[in-house]
Amino acid sequence: MTNKMRLRCFCLAILVLASVLEPQTVLRVGGKPKSAGYYLAAEPAARSTVVSPIWSKDLLAELGVAALGRDGGGVKIALIDTGADARIIPRANIINWIDLTSEGVVPMSAPLEVSLSDTVAYGGRVYNVSGVKSESGYVRIGLFKPKESIPDSAPCREFIRPLVEVPVLIADNYVPKQYDTVYIDSDLDGSFGDEVGLEVYRNSRASVGVRGLRGLQGTFSLVVSDIRDNGSLVVLGFDGHGHGTSVASIITGHEQSIEGIAPGVQLIVIKAVESSGTSTWNRLANAIDVACAEGAKVIILAVAPSASNANTSGICAALERTGRDYGAVVVMPAGNEGPGIGTLPTYADLDNVVIAGGYIPTTVSKYLHWNSGGRLWPWSSMGPTANGSPVTVIAPAVAPALLPLWASSPDQPHLFEGTSCSAAYVGGVTALLVEQHVKAGKTPSPALIRRALMEGAQPLMGIEPVEQGSGLVNASNSIEALERIQEKARIRSVSKWGTTFLVNGFFSRDQIPGYVPVSIDNFSPFSTRLRLEAPAWLNVHTKELGIPAVEQRTILVSTDPALSPGLHSGWIKGDDPGIPGQELKSLWTVLVPRDLGEEGHFGIQQLLWPGDVHREYVRVPEGLEYLVVSAEVTPGIDLGPRGRIKVYVYGNKGQPLYESPWIGRGAEQRSAEVKFKIPSTGVWEVDVVSDPASSLFGAEEAAFKLDISYEGLIAREMHTSLWVSDTESNTQSGRVVINNTGESFKYEPLVIASGENGDFIVEDLALSGSAALMKPLPPIAQGTKRVFIAASNPKDSGASLSVFLYYFDKGSNRWVQVASAKGTAMEDAEISLVNPKPGQYIAYVEGSRLSGPETSFRWIAVIAREQQSFSVTDQTPGDKTTAWEQNATKVLTFSPPGSLAKDGEPKKVFLTIWDSDSGKLKSAIPIHVHKDSPMPFAYVGKGAVFDGKMAVTIRAWDPRTFKPIDALVRLDDVWYQLYKGEATVILDKTSLDGTVLLAEYPGMSPSMKVLADMP
Repeated sequence: MTNKMRLRCFCLAILVLASVLEPQTVLRVGGKPKSAGYYLAAEPAARSTVVSPIWSKDLLAELGVAALGRDGGGVKIALIDTGADARIIPRANIINWIDLTSEGVVPMSAPLEVSLSDTVAYGGRVYNVSGVKSESGYVRIGLFKPKESIPDSAPCREFIRPLVEVPVLIADNYVPKQYDTVYIDSDLDGSFGDEVGLEVYRNSRASVGVRGLRGLQGTFSLVVSDIRDNGSLVVLGFDGHGHGTSVASIITGHEQSIEGIAPGVQLIVIKAVESSGTSTWNRLANAIDVACAEGAKVIILAVAPSASNANTSGICAALERTGRDYGAVVVMPAGNEGPGIGTLPTYADLDNVVIAGGYIPTTVSKYLHWNSGGRLWPWSSMGPTANGSPVTVIAPAVAPALLPLWASSPDQPHLFEGTSCSAAYVGGVTALLVEQHVKAGKTPSPALIRRALMEGAQPLMGIEPVEQGSGLVNASNSIEALERIQEKARIRSVSKWGTTFLVNGFFSRDQIPGYVPVSIDNFSPFSTRLRLEAPAWLNVHTKELGIPAVEQRTILVSTDPALSPGLHSGWIKGDDPGIPGQELKSLWTVLVPRDLGEEGHFGIQQLLWPGDVHREYVRVPEGLEYLVVSAEVTPGIDLGPRGRIKVYVYGNKGQPLYESPWIGRGAEQRSAEVKFKIPSTGVWEVDVVSDPASSLFGAEEAAFKLDISYEGLIAREMHTSLWVSDTESNTQSGRVVINNTGESFKYEPLVIASGENGDFIVEDLALSGSAALMKPLPPIAQGTKRVFIAASNPKDSGASLSVFLYYFDKGSNRWVQVASAKGTAMEDAEISLVNPKPGQYIAYVEGSRLSGPETSFRWIAVIAREQQSFSVTDQTPGDKTTAWEQNATKVLTFSPPGSLAKDGEPKKVFLTIWDSDSGKLKSAIPIHVHKDSPMPFAYVGKGAVFDGKMAVTIRAWDPRTFKPIDALVRLDDVWYQLYKGEATVILDKTSLDGTVLLAEYPGMSPSMKVLADMP
């Protein structure tokens, strides 16, 4: 897929999807039913989804809504979702029902004459139309066939299974031959005379319920969404999934069961998500435009991409238009891809988009008999984005909501779980703010509403800002803030970091920042004076900053040189005392990883309360064979497991790679382990989540052991950034020292330059549980020595992967299977070929025992040919054999040919280590080759030494012009962004001896050297 992305509409009710996404589908509602669905666990009686109506009232009080005197009256909210049951949501609330899918389209016949006996024959059947008014004496008839138009994966499928066809008639009630009134044979008796005529919903607000057959309770609610081409097409609206109905019910409430957060709103229902829970970005963008054209001031779009790095540029353009052209606020869920940091979609940066994160309400926790109220909902996606943005606010992710009539009755609210639930509450509060502003005679802007939500939110104690944004949404506080703040000062911060510019925030995942220049822009037509404050681990060098009108000033920000491993997050705030409200709020987030060092191992024992998350960050070095993560719930006094946890692993880009099953109390196993083959270099995240519902399993806390370790080949000392030229004598040699912590083997080193002497491919892919994934291999040329393919690390911990490799035999003109491999929950599916036949190969990957419709996994394909001009030499003292014993160390040197790199364009190649007996790939060390590009000249001048620290000044020049350059410089493990060619910093040491300096600048090769101490 390229511009069509998979997304999820984030919720959990009792509805569990089993749909298979086709390539054109991009969105799924349902979240992660087996990950976070407490009521789906082993004790359904103890986890009933039917909840008490009293919950909603207490929950609204927790959000500052009770006795507020506001109900959102007159505010138009567009709900872009799966539709909404018009017989559940109060008729007074839904003012329009628009269907942008094709599920409810019913082709109608040509006009049929009504007989003297008030009957019409159609499709071999005679229908009674007595009582149907037709000005022309002609009607049209069609058949709504639910089983053909609604996918098998839709949650309503079981209810509609007996409904083979539902007859539909349209008549011209007012003007001859202008068809305007629809009759639906709701009791399927072949008579329309006893049915209520339905006009298009926006004109009539009328609906009808088709009764279930074969003893099924409930009804299938239908509205007339549209009449097209003078009655040749009738579009019926319905919610065949339930997600949209649940979201709407939180906002409007229902007199028989739950109190709505904004029961006076006018709801525009826009069905842009099919009953299976799928949609496309283009349809959603169209839905946003339709919502704006309908006059919506608040839009709730309860979808988000399932990967934080998904391309959302198309939807972002539509979202920006809503604020710029229509003044509408868009509320969206954070997503359910947590607990990992950096799992938030990119559109969280937009000023008119409010992102709702998840929270476990204290009231709901009390009624559920949990012990986790007042904490984050652990599966909420979290900031920061690449720019540094967090969620805007958090709101209940566990709350009562209603389902369509085909699933439940309106007096039985069910537990609704996920950040779609959060978006519903935040959308309701947003409507209250819009109402407040309108009744005051003002025109609210999206930016001002968003700011009021942030300033009125209540931060949770002990939770990092990057996890909760501004805190728990509070309606009364936000209304007070809306009255107080003014939309005058427009202040923006821009941080320069290497080749990127970060707006209104800062996020560094794999570089610990020591020194960052930050520009503060004042776009206002008047000057401002900001008082700046920052968390203790950040130092803002300027405490008070005056900025003239439409001008920019630069400040310097540095971090504590002794940051401990872990997550560091905090706001840099700027406030002008003369202007109400806070003018600048910039979130800074830095991950400080653990280095597992020479031992290659880290282990802890920890105790968590229900709903808590423990995070670890580990720097994975280049050339590692395996990264191993294992966790165990330790026994309690009764010798049973002391708690209930899940383990999550995120890769070097924050992508989710692994989710364990529940382990511990109430689960089948007490421990879990996962091994990652040739893990990508960078900072990885390992999270342990304590089940918020642990008390239902007799556990009030979770005690666990967590171990993270390296295994197999480990590269220790490396010089792998090389400069080459066409002159062989000027070619540098690289050097790497590798230790073998695994079993003994015979090794063979090969250097692979993709596209020249082989290919090196690593991808994160998605696999359906019901269809094989086809992966063509690059053509295998004559002289290829080795081919290695592997399907590894399915995110679904219980899944097994299999790989089947086929070769195209030109002689027989057919594909022939040449190899296969079946993996297990603990072992990868790997295939190795030695001296393969040249030609075309194709692989198929299949999955089994998936807990959901699909899983992500890692695909590795490596093809190696020998290249004589790229030499690899074993320089191990006293050992030149190909045998590599356990715990033995090898010293390998290599030199690349000058043809590998183009002028000024670095190229990455790989030093690969193979087991010559089994043909398996053991390790792949990236080598960065540069050609004919200068290196920045960097110099460190030592200043004073005091209190065990040292002040130094770092400077950098362009060696061709001797002009200062703003290089990004690393001293040991800390990076410094030079400003005007220099930076003066404090180091947590008293000597420069052995300090490693690395300088990087765009268009130049990296410059690295080891510093000596200076007098």
